Amino acid sequence: MPVPYRCLYNHELLILFTTRSPYQTYRENVKPEQATGYVRELKGTAVDALMICPTAWKMPLYVSDVDPRWKELKPAAEPLPESDWRYGDKVYWRVRRYMATGADPVELSVRTANECGITPFISYRMNEMHYNEKPDYPTHSDFWRSNYRTKGLPNGGLDYSHPEVRDWYTRILFELIDKYDVGGIELDFCRFPSFFPESKAIEHMPLMTDLVRGIRKKLDDTARARGRELALCVRVPRSIDAARGIGLDVASWCRAGVVDMLNVSPFAFFTADIGIEEYKRHAGKVPVYGEMQFNTFLGETPWHFRQTVFRHTTKAMYETAAYDFLKRGADGVSFFNFCYTRDHSFSDPRLKRYPGTEPPFDILSHITDCEYLADRPKHYMLPRAPWPANCGENTSGIPARLSPGVPVPVRLHIADDMNAGHSFIRAMLRLESDSDIVGHDLEVVIAGKKCAPTFGPGELFPPQSANALPRYENLLFYDVPLSVLTQGMNEFSLESRAPREWSKWHIDIIGMELALYR
Repeated sequence: MPVPYRCLYNHELLILFTTRSPYQTYRENVKPEQATGYVRELKGTAVDALMICPTAWKMPLYVSDVDPRWKELKPAAEPLPESDWRYGDKVYWRVRRYMATGADPVELSVRTANECGITPFISYRMNEMHYNEKPDYPTHSDFWRSNYRTKGLPNGGLDYSHPEVRDWYTRILFELIDKYDVGGIELDFCRFPSFFPESKAIEHMPLMTDLVRGIRKKLDDTARARGRELALCVRVPRSIDAARGIGLDVASWCRAGVVDMLNVSPFAFFTADIGIEEYKRHAGKVPVYGEMQFNTFLGETPWHFRQTVFRHTTKAMYETAAYDFLKRGADGVSFFNFCYTRDHSFSDPRLKRYPGTEPPFDILSHITDCEYLADRPKHYMLPRAPWPANCGENTSGIPARLSPGVPVPVRLHIADDMNAGHSFIRAMLRLESDSDIVGHDLEVVIAGKKCAPTFGPGELFPPQSANALPRYENLLFYDVPLSVLTQGMNEFSLESRAPREWSKWHIDIIGMELALYR
């Protein structure tokens, strides 16, 4: 079926309960304005498909017959004092108060999206694992507490080799399809990407294919009853092999017409190093979307903080990655957790240094306009990120360990046609180490030409926030000759020029970024 969407936008409804926003403070219980505001702020942008995650971790944000916790809710006194609650307790009681009023934030979000001219989808996480290491968290479902988890899956995930698990998810998805006036369903296989014991994933692949086919049939039957088509999107890991490695036969789903959209995800951190071209080769006529995350790096969280601190994706990074995906053949782009730059500290006084910032909404109006993006400055980057091994191999070469006298290749894709008269005036490269590298003699070579060391500004473009920015002592900067950069894959050679007798010492380069200035 034809799928006209160009910009997918994941909207995790958990954010309604964890953040301060222009619509909601922490001093009051959640109001309908919080749910409608998070959708209406997208009106008039390039976003044309809203992927609504209808859960807060494992809690349904609707009244469910499959997980009937809100139907069977009994009065309970909130534990005091609230200041001592764990993060999950704060979320649970905030959700509980709202759901006890009979509210349905899923329906409110779906209806508001339709009013704004944005097609709503239900995006369901196929193995939610947040806080699984804490079995007593009140956010967990009774089904998760059952006996269908195995030691072969990390962090207490549900094992789909059990028919009870497949039946549980099928019933949940059927209920959501029946309940809401949406344009389709997204099966989120990346939050989190484990479904079978690793050694059994290929063997059990037909089980997952049967489940996906069952969802396809349900969508088709519902579409006939409603008189309009319903699309099936799947959010999948960075490569076909990574998808197969967790039991997803994506290529066969495309050939058989089982799925309508492929949302290719880097899991949880921003990078353009995902397999757009590979998926396009296998997808046939199925549209492929490249996903962008709100964060590029997990900073070192001080011991006294309760939350992690992320380096946030900037405007220039978003625009550059979108242009890169589209030039590489993607049919559109996708955003994940875009609004998580907002404060979600629950007023923890230890996080005052990181108060949160408003997302860069201004980029959303032109994020699929290649002509506009071509004339923008560019910020290409290869970040270090803690991807799970089953999310796909990092093909760029970053992180790179440099020993004296041993060149290490690093690959970076550039979408811009450097000969097309886009008037770039300077190219600057930034290398980031996990330790002090000021004064170290690192040589950078591309196409046989050395890049000249220079003094950099710290950040190549204005940062989105102060979160997890690197120390200047961990950075080196180089001027890159514009004449050697080419459209497509560029290979840089990084080499430590330290004396050979220092061979036992090494330098770890954990990030490489290239700015093209106009």
